[in-house]
Amino acid sequence: MGLSVIFSTKKINEDFITLIKSTCGVHNVEILPYENPGTHSLNEVYNMGLEKSTNDIVVFCHDDIKFETKNWGRKILKHFKKNPSFGIVGVAGTRYMSSTGRWWDDFSKMHGAVYHEHEGKKWLTRYSKDTGIKLSEVALVDGLFFGVSKNRIVNSFDESVTGFHFYDVEFCFSNYLLDVKIGVCTDIRITHLSIGVTNDEWEKNRSLFAEKHKDVLPVKIKRTFSDNEKFDILFVSESLDDKSISLLLNLKNMGHNVSVCSQLQPDLVNTLNRNGITNQPLNSPPGYQIGDGKWVVGSDKGPVPSENGKMYKLKDVRFDLVHTTENKLVEYMRSFYPAIPQFNSDDDEGLDGDMIKKYKTVLEW
Repeated sequence: MGLSVIFSTKKINEDFITLIKSTCGVHNVEILPYENPGTHSLNEVYNMGLEKSTNDIVVFCHDDIKFETKNWGRKILKHFKKNPSFGIVGVAGTRYMSSTGRWWDDFSKMHGAVYHEHEGKKWLTRYSKDTGIKLSEVALVDGLFFGVSKNRIVNSFDESVTGFHFYDVEFCFSNYLLDVKIGVCTDIRITHLSIGVTNDEWEKNRSLFAEKHKDVLPVKIKRTFSDNEKFDILFVSESLDDKSISLLLNLKNMGHNVSVCSQLQPDLVNTLNRNGITNQPLNSPPGYQIGDGKWVVGSDKGPVPSENGKMYKLKDVRFDLVHTTENKLVEYMRSFYPAIPQFNSDDDEGLDGDMIKKYKTVLEW
C-alpha cells in the first residue's frame, strides 16, 4: 500500500521533504509540495493534490511541523487497513461540534495530543489519554496533520471556503454528514512549530460555516468504551465513610486509577496510600497548591514567596471524571477542572449499584 503526502508552502524547503522521507518509513513515498505564495486557497491546492496523487491513502499536513514518531507513514497506512470503515484519520479532533463552529468549545469532548513549540519552549497539549492502536471516532480532525482514503471519502475540499482557514472543518464535517467515519489516533506524535491563532478570515469562515450547517448543529458523537477500559477518577468528598472507602478500593482493584481529594486523618491517608490511592486536601486539589508565604513561585523577577491563601496552578492534570459526593462541592471542583465531566452522588442513587456503568453514562457525552 502506497502513501502520498501533500503540503502547501510559500517556498519549497528541500529539508522538509527530506524530513518526510526519512521519518515516514514508507518506501518510495510520493511527496507533492505546492509552492503557493497566496495565489490559491488551501482547498484549491489540496484538491489539486487529490487529483494528481497516485495512491489511495493521502496525508495532508502543514509545512511547520516536526515528526516525533518514527515510521508514522506506516502507522497511518495500518490504521486505514485495520479500520476499513474510516475515511479520515488525524491526530487531534472532537466528537462535539457546537453551533458556533468552534471545535474546541468543549475541551472534554476533544481527543488526541499535539506538541507545540514556540519561542524556545515545547509542551504537549493532551486532549485525551492514549488509546494505543485504537481509533476514537470524532466529527472532525485538525488540519495540522491528517490522512484520507480517496476511495472512502465522498466530498473533496470545498473551494468556496477561501484562504487558509476552516478548510479542515468544512471538509471533515461535510464528509461526516454523508456517513464517512472520522477517527483520531494517538500513536503518532506531531510538533507544531507555532501556536494556533484566529484572525478575521478565520472568523468570517467560521460564521459562514455556522450559518450553512445551522440546521444540523450541534452534533455529538457518543464516546465508546472497550469492556476492559480503565479510567482516571478523582473522588472528592469532605470525609470518607466505610461505603466510600469500599468503593475506592473496589475501583482500584478493578485496575482504575483513583485519586482522592478530601480532609482525612493521617491513618486513613496511609491506608489509601498502601493501596495505591493518593490523597490531597480540599484546599489543594491535584495540580494546585495554596500559598503559605514560605514556598516560592517563579516570576519575571525570579523566585518570590507565594502569597498566603492564594491558589496557584502548578501543572495540568487529566482525569476522565471527577466524582463529588456533595452538591456544594460540584461548583468548587468545576472551578479547577471546568472541562472534566462530573458525577455527583447527590444527583444519583448514592454509591450503590454498578458505578462503572454510571460513570460510562456520564462519560459518553
